[in-house]
Amino acid sequence: MARLTIPDWESDPALTELVHKIGGQRLRVGELYLTLTNSPVIAEGWLHMGTAARQATTDCVDLRELIFCYVGKLNGAGHEYNSHVPQALRAGITERQIAELMSWETSDAFSPDQRAVLAYAKAMTRDIVVPDEVFVEIKQRFSNARIVELTALIGFLNMVSRFLVALEID
Repeated sequence: MARLTIPDWESDPALTELVHKIGGQRLRVGELYLTLTNSPVIAEGWLHMGTAARQATTDCVDLRELIFCYVGKLNGAGHEYNSHVPQALRAGITERQIAELMSWETSDAFSPDQRAVLAYAKAMTRDIVVPDEVFVEIKQRFSNARIVELTALIGFLNMVSRFLVALEID
């Protein structure tokens, strides 16, 4: 059970409008976004950043969903992981890759691009400081624009997962 209550957004016209806006940009308005409406200014900013991160990565949905699952798993955010596994599978991530996600470093189930992104996500999530050898691999595989997008996505997902865990949103 989440640590915060969800506001009665249906009786507040401003919150109703915000929830409808969220619904227009998301697949669904789940507990995460409803909890965020406790602070409309945070909910608006969150929605804007999350939408930008998703839209910037529309041509690499498989990598995006792999990152969602991996960062969620690394941070113990079951909600993030569980809600993105089906999306990852639809994006082309295999059942085997999902099963071996936490042992990707010794698995042969991942492409070089996926391995580079997973190493980058792991460094950003666990160590904050990205080792030169990890960044060199990312730099060799992706454009500057894509590196900015991946970095923002990983940073955003760390915020999402930490929010979910702190407020016990499942």
